[in-house]
Amino acid sequence: SYRFNDFISAVIGFIYATVSLDLKQALPVQDQNGNNGQADLSGQGNGTGFNAGLQIKATDKLQFGVTYRSKVNMRLNGGDAKFTVPSSLSGYFPNTSFNSSLPLPAVLSVGVGCRPIKNLVIQADVNFTQWNAFDSLKFDYAQTTAQLHNTHLPFRYKNTVTYRLGANYAISHKIALMVGGAWDPTPVQNGFVSPVLPDADRIVLTGGVTYKPLERLTILAAFEYVTSAKRDGNYDYSNFGGTYQTKAATPAIGLCYNF
Repeated sequence: SYRFNDFISAVIGFIYATVSLDLKQALPVQDQNGNNGQADLSGQGNGTGFNAGLQIKATDKLQFGVTYRSKVNMRLNGGDAKFTVPSSLSGYFPNTSFNSSLPLPAVLSVGVGCRPIKNLVIQADVNFTQWNAFDSLKFDYAQTTAQLHNTHLPFRYKNTVTYRLGANYAISHKIALMVGGAWDPTPVQNGFVSPVLPDADRIVLTGGVTYKPLERLTILAAFEYVTSAKRDGNYDYSNFGGTYQTKAATPAIGLCYNF
């Protein structure tokens, strides 16, 4: 980050992200005991990208900001594909390797922060997420047969706009508390709701605390809770339907040092 003057500052950063895949899916074959066949796909991948931002301090009590996080194309090469099928069909479903990719969408955010009283900052921002980058999920196998084809799962995500509101209250010059919330509409359209990546409109609640043991060093502890509405949806590509709901709790610890 760099501050040009008392009113304008900018930041740029590098992203290195990793992904771990563990996908199990039934196959339309059965053994002599009536057990369904199963495909087990697993592997790791990574991707790179960047962040950039600009902050404008209009007054001591009002500031604006714009940030951009680039798309990160997560590439997974050399994953393991294992198939549990009757021995008579093993030649049609050989254990092999596969390649895949998962694009993480670009996000453009515009925000405003105000300081109504000395120790309190209230922030609001709007995020435009380019989910349409996630058009499909593909698995390309190193070995294919008459029964084992490369998989192309369409998802057709749509772009979304998310609204966030938060507050930061400084108890002292060393300790500050944070709280926030967001409304995050789903990018998944009707007809493309699947158990691979189920999603619905989400409510996000966050909280945290920062501590400055030194003038230039800040330690952050935060917690995020996400819950979605129950959603009855179908995945028309596979003629599969279900009811979905997502809940997640994410703790985080961070360090920041100002040079």
